[in-house]
Amino acid sequence: DADRMVQQILPRHLSLFAYDSNGEVIGVCVNNAYFRSEFVQDLENGLEQVVDPSYKPMLAIHHELRMRNMHIYDELKTEKFFSIRMVGVDPRTRGMGVATDLIRRSILLAGCLGFSGIKTEATGRFSQKAFATIGMLQTNSIKYSEFEFEGKKVFEGMDPKHTELAFMKKKFFQSCLKHIM
Repeated sequence: DADRMVQQILPRHLSLFAYDSNGEVIGVCVNNAYFRSEFVQDLENGLEQVVDPSYKPMLAIHHELRMRNMHIYDELKTEKFFSIRMVGVDPRTRGMGVATDLIRRSILLAGCLGFSGIKTEATGRFSQKAFATIGMLQTNSIKYSEFEFEGKKVFEGMDPKHTELAFMKKKFFQSCLKHIM
């Protein structure tokens, strides 16, 4: 189901890839434009289209986090945000700054395209640290151990590296370039 979501986003040409000197992909930042109207529709539409039932709780926790953050559209007086949906790096290149560089370049792209804000939903400590490094601020989060889906704590006992899903945002203006360059 996550693969299907990525396949729908990539043709929008907002995602960025990092390549090594041999032309092999070593990292990707899957980006999208996210409209206010999509915040509400995602769960209803998403759950109907899910093939793997184990993916439903992941959709539900992201939806709940988004609903807690509807106010960001009013704060920035906009109907759309640049959304950094997913960052992945080849394990052989971890710790070399590839993820941070892809995030920085995504923010530059958002600014060039005229977005006034950027959002992400960071799933673990590593991604939360990477996004904080370039100046994204956490608005709130949901602890995996406390989240219930259909009456069950479905994420209990997760890897301790992943304790919470955090909503992070950044208002885009020209002076933010100082934080990412």
